[in-house]
Amino acid sequence: IRVFATALPLFFCTAALAGSLAGKVRDEQGKPLIGIHLQLQGVERTSTATTDESGYYRFEAVPAGTYKLFVRELGFESRSEDISLEPSIDITRDVVLKLELLKETVVVTATRNEVSTSLLGNSVTVIADDEIKATRTVSDVLRSVSGVHVLQTGAPGSVTSLYIRGGESDYSKVLLDGIPINQPGGYAELSNLTTADIDRIEVVRGPQSALYGSDAITGVVQIFTRKPDEEINRPEVELSLETGSYSQLGASGGVHGRRDRFTYSGLFSHWQTDNAIPNNYLNNNSLSATAGVELSETASLTLLGRGEYGGSGVPGASLFGPPDLEESYRKRNSLFGASFNQRLTPSASHRLSYSQAQINELSEDLVDSGSFIPSYRGQMAAFPSFDFLYSFLNATRRQAAGYQADFTVSSHVITTGLEYEDERGTVGDVRASRSNYGYYLQDQLITHGRLSLTGGVRLDHNGSFGFAATPRFSLAWLLRAGHEAGFWGMTRPKFNFGLGIKEPSLLESFSTNPYYRGNPELKPERTRSLETGIEQRLAGNRVRIELNGFYNYFRNQIDLLTTDYATFDASYFNIGRSQAWGIEHVVEFRPDQPGRISGGYTYLNSRILESAAPFHPVLRAGSRLLRRPTHSGFVTAGWFKSRWSLGARAVFVGNRTDNDFYGLNLREVDSYSRVDVNGSVRIGKQTELYATIQNLLNAEYSEALGYPALKLNFRSGVRVRF
Repeated sequence: IRVFATALPLFFCTAALAGSLAGKVRDEQGKPLIGIHLQLQGVERTSTATTDESGYYRFEAVPAGTYKLFVRELGFESRSEDISLEPSIDITRDVVLKLELLKETVVVTATRNEVSTSLLGNSVTVIADDEIKATRTVSDVLRSVSGVHVLQTGAPGSVTSLYIRGGESDYSKVLLDGIPINQPGGYAELSNLTTADIDRIEVVRGPQSALYGSDAITGVVQIFTRKPDEEINRPEVELSLETGSYSQLGASGGVHGRRDRFTYSGLFSHWQTDNAIPNNYLNNNSLSATAGVELSETASLTLLGRGEYGGSGVPGASLFGPPDLEESYRKRNSLFGASFNQRLTPSASHRLSYSQAQINELSEDLVDSGSFIPSYRGQMAAFPSFDFLYSFLNATRRQAAGYQADFTVSSHVITTGLEYEDERGTVGDVRASRSNYGYYLQDQLITHGRLSLTGGVRLDHNGSFGFAATPRFSLAWLLRAGHEAGFWGMTRPKFNFGLGIKEPSLLESFSTNPYYRGNPELKPERTRSLETGIEQRLAGNRVRIELNGFYNYFRNQIDLLTTDYATFDASYFNIGRSQAWGIEHVVEFRPDQPGRISGGYTYLNSRILESAAPFHPVLRAGSRLLRRPTHSGFVTAGWFKSRWSLGARAVFVGNRTDNDFYGLNLREVDSYSRVDVNGSVRIGKQTELYATIQNLLNAEYSEALGYPALKLNFRSGVRVRF
């Protein structure tokens, strides 16, 4: 008791003499830097802190004395500063980091918390708003990402699929502000996902199931909506109106701002076009809204919602015959999310979230257009093609709730979380539901020297396939720090290994149709992936060269297998195996601050190893994977001044294996190149004129056999802000 009585006053005396150090970390333009790690080092004590989404950091209860504040991270300018803390005094010290020509980027998707791309062993691409606003759809933006192949069956509004590193079109998880927009089973249809109110896009290549569970088998694409500027305490309004070829018409209106502790934003956008073929129209409306409130200095609540409501005509494979004038595709997709974020201490925070995503897609053809004999370039099919009447509804709902905690211990950043997901819906004649649970744990060892290690594992229990564990490990090593004044800059080797899983779709698990009967015993589709690469900076940090090599082995792939050739009964089985390996080469050159030139090339070697169609000329073992090019690449250039901007992009896609499905015995799609240009000019402080030309060289090509892409087209408009 006597010892306790002596120690208690001493404890309160020490606490009373402690002070604090806080501030913001910004770049030279005043923009807050997120996820920067700081270290406060004294004689007997060392503390760490990480900047939050506003760039704010804080060290609490620091005893009086002399300290050194370090800001040292891979790829960022190193800073150190002497700090003297006096008893019971709170000190504010802001830090400004120099903005380099090829600056580092802080991302969220790769680790589920803020981290510099230089600390990551896997490959990440960040697409900024100046590249996004020149395009209409998210899928079109993704064409400038190495290792990513976008396939659109015709003109804008047609079915659009995403392939990453040779994976299937349902192997990529797509998130919007953390909310999955994939259908149960993985497929994400991107035809009418517009860039309205989009601020940036992060693409992480390689399996991410260790953090995100099912569907993240070859990569994750996360789309972030625009947030109000925290420095502006008033509403800002933006209006736009545009028109173009093929009866294009677009209009949008939005408002965003801040008032005291409240933030808000909302936008409505309309886009319509007839395209070039009868019954190839597109009519789409986008609605986006967010609201946030700062409950205290350390806690906030955010609500968000988005909807894409559209319809399009489906003319079919019009290169093989007359377009279908009655088939249509209607989409009514929406999502809602709520999140509570709280910083518990300078080195610990947690997050509670809830989300709901609804997909309502109706494909139907209620009028018989008759039959025709398919033909292409003088070649005719041996049998006619008939029009089949149908009405197919895909109406699903995904509800999810999650908890995540992040805390820093010495040089370790620990992330752990729990997730619950309820999937239910109607797909054709199938009505089904399932519940999924997941737990994940990740440790980032961030040394303030030359090495960054990240390891993690996720444990899932899925309502269809049961238990699965998916680990991941990555490494980034600063082999050479470089010097801004010298030719040779930073050299950074990296390595990543991971496993990925994908759940069966509701149709594959629960269908009762004898021609495609579901199989409740299906296992998850799996991948094992290995990646290594190197990043080199040159010429005073004006040139960045990145070279990545990857290998993916896919197994337990689900395919439809005929079980009775007399009745044509069929069911789904885990029968497929395939592999894909390749090389990604990225070059970025920034000669001066307003200019930027970048390019990428991807070589992909893909093979089917085992198939449900062993005698099919395209789908049998040994064939290349369907619709995935061996060679592809892009070059982009942009010049951005205070009053004007110019941009250009050239995309090349090599030959792809395909199947015409019309009896024409076509087995390959020709290569194509497409050139787009855009520009804008600001008139005064509030008005901006802009224009975009797509397919400048008027190339005739198809991304899938039988479906012609849109030839030269343009749009121009005016944007007003006040």
